[in-house]
Amino acid sequence: MSGLILREAKNTNELEQLLRLKYEQYAKGKQYAFQQENKYGIDLDPSYRNSVHYGLFEKSNGCIAAYLRVIYKELSYQSSWIDQLICKYDSDLFGMALSPPLVCYPLLSYYPEADRILNPILIAVTKQNKNIFSVSMLTIHEDFRSPSVVSRLIDSVFTILVKIVDQCIITCLPNHLNFYTSIGFELLDGPRDIPSQSINLSINQSINQSLLLLLRAENYKRNNSKETVTFMQETI
Repeated sequence: MSGLILREAKNTNELEQLLRLKYEQYAKGKQYAFQQENKYGIDLDPSYRNSVHYGLFEKSNGCIAAYLRVIYKELSYQSSWIDQLICKYDSDLFGMALSPPLVCYPLLSYYPEADRILNPILIAVTKQNKNIFSVSMLTIHEDFRSPSVVSRLIDSVFTILVKIVDQCIITCLPNHLNFYTSIGFELLDGPRDIPSQSINLSINQSINQSLLLLLRAENYKRNNSKETVTFMQETI
């Protein structure tokens, strides 16, 4: 593991590999509730078409180490690749992914009172002609999973994005709060339980508590810890 490259997916096949990694890793953990189980081993929803999909690749052999997506308000240039995957597998199962998303950012649909909390921010951003994005579905293959890789991956992503986008909204678990505040995020709300009816749980229960965080680009602080993993960053 002498070098890792962070970059956008280059084509439909590469995007499919990234989404399969996400599906497999989510199926093994508590995140299973955030995807639709099916025989194809891939999950799609409308927000995937508004996303730019990133992979972390091993430089020597192209092995996929991690996946994440960056969600915008508009369709991304990769949306046609999502359309191809829908047609390839099951347009009945995934057909809803072709529809415009009900909300710009998925966290608005599952985080309690996210509309009330974020609407003033979203309105202000629009009035000021600024951009806001969300990062989600960070997934790391177990062979590469370590605190240093997670820290360096997140640092690399935000180093790129804060140059072109003004603000970022995310949700995270309470035990990750110290890390995110150390790089400039501010706590907007939480912790709150995520109710079962807002995701795919069929029983009356909540999953892990979650926090709602905001990063303003001017407040971003790079993580200066020493790492043994080398990253090559490619811009959006």
